[in-house]
Amino acid sequence: AARRLLRYSPKELIGSRLLTFIHADDQESTLKMLRSLLHGQVATNFENRFIRKDDSLVHLHWSAYWNDEDQVMYAVARNVTDMYNAVQKLAASESRFKFLVQNGSDLISIVSKEGVYMFVSNNMERILHHKAKNFVGKRPFDDIHPEDR
Repeated sequence: AARRLLRYSPKELIGSRLLTFIHADDQESTLKMLRSLLHGQVATNFENRFIRKDDSLVHLHWSAYWNDEDQVMYAVARNVTDMYNAVQKLAASESRFKFLVQNGSDLISIVSKEGVYMFVSNNMERILHHKAKNFVGKRPFDDIHPEDR
């Protein structure tokens, strides 16, 4: 698993300091987690970036605990790089969508199946000079002149 996931042989890792392989931005949080393990905490939801032998990064999700009797830490790491990258892509996509909705030239709204505004873009104020929040909870036809309905 070390060879496949980290691209190091077990022999290359044994006897090496863990922090040597941890991305600089994650070393402080990793050290804090290691200290808490020594004080009896169990890490079941910890993530950091490991520097592989080829200098690429892999995002790891750790579960670990310190065994006082054996004076050793037992840990299992799972590669969550694909999940991390998917979350980053989704966040970027949502950011672009939000920018387009809020700054575009179109009035964008979400209307429930009951015909009530659930969301109205903020550009409503720029275009129609009405605050978007004043529309939420109303029906679209409430503010349309009867002859235009």
